[in-house]
Amino acid sequence: GGCRAPGGQRVLAAMEGVRKAIAEARFEEVAGICEDIETEVPEIDHIAEQLYAAEIVGHLYNDNLNEARFCWKRTPDAVKQTATMQMVHRLLQCLWSKAYREFHPAIAAFQWADPFGGLVKALNEKIVSKIEAIIEQAYSIISVRDFASFLALSPEQAVTVAERKGWSVDDKKEMIQIRRKDKESTERIPDNSLEQMTKYIVHLDPS
Repeated sequence: GGCRAPGGQRVLAAMEGVRKAIAEARFEEVAGICEDIETEVPEIDHIAEQLYAAEIVGHLYNDNLNEARFCWKRTPDAVKQTATMQMVHRLLQCLWSKAYREFHPAIAAFQWADPFGGLVKALNEKIVSKIEAIIEQAYSIISVRDFASFLALSPEQAVTVAERKGWSVDDKKEMIQIRRKDKESTERIPDNSLEQMTKYIVHLDPS
């Protein structure tokens, strides 16, 4: 038909693509879908919070921190003040500064409304895997306390994770002996990760 849907309905319809991508676990596509909406849909006021929040978290999932920062900067000031956007910005700050010890509690402390729940959970799992992979590359032995600190776990949870990965834990549950996997079977770690670790270890070690 020749009738265009009213602006609000067009915008809500556009966001269905974001919801569908999250529901189908196509998390890597979310940021791009949001960018298309941002440039192609003239009136986004109705969904500005959802759009910018999903776009930033989508960039974080793709490890595009610069794009996430640019998106935050162009977010309207009024939208930045919402509780969801403030928490999204907190996640961005944690990842930008490598403050992983603050990242996990920040995610856990906030009630993420749909459609963000699945996307934020996926981001959290990806960051956990990334930290575990960096630790696996950087250490042959690590204290349970430090490992727990990296992942914001209790010592008991840290021991459980280590044992699940096939690492050895001493009888006193104080030290973890890391058994590296075959390099080809692990996700490739960027060459500068060890340098990054020395920079952000201060954020991770409470002592």
